[in-house]
Parts: sequence; C-alpha cells; structure tokens
Amino acid sequence: MNFRVQRSKFRVQRSELRVQRSEFRVQRWKFRVQRWKFRVRRSKFRVLKVKTGVLSLNG
Repeated sequence: MNFRVQRSKFRVQRSELRVQRSEFRVQRWKFRVQRWKFRVRRSKFRVLKVKTGVLSLNG
C-alpha cells in the first residue's frame, strides 16, 4: 500500500516536472518570437529612416 502511494506520488511529481518543462519551452519560444519581431520592426524602421533621409537629401 505504502509503496503504491509512493509510486503514485512519484508519478505525479514526474508529470508536473514534464508540464513545467514544456511551459518553460513555450515561454522561451514566445520570448524568441517577440525578440525576432522587435528586430524585424527595428530594421524596417531603419530602412524607412534611410529612405526618408535619401529623399530629403535629393529634395
């Protein structure tokens, strides 16, 4: 009985660990996506600035 209880507890702990790990992976992935979006937006902004700078130079 006691052994069975311990085993079930162990199983629960293991499943919780797995859930935590998967959540961590998801969060890391979200963070990476956010950073990537931010970088893309910044590069777009830079291109826009360069274009407007060129336009003002020509004008």
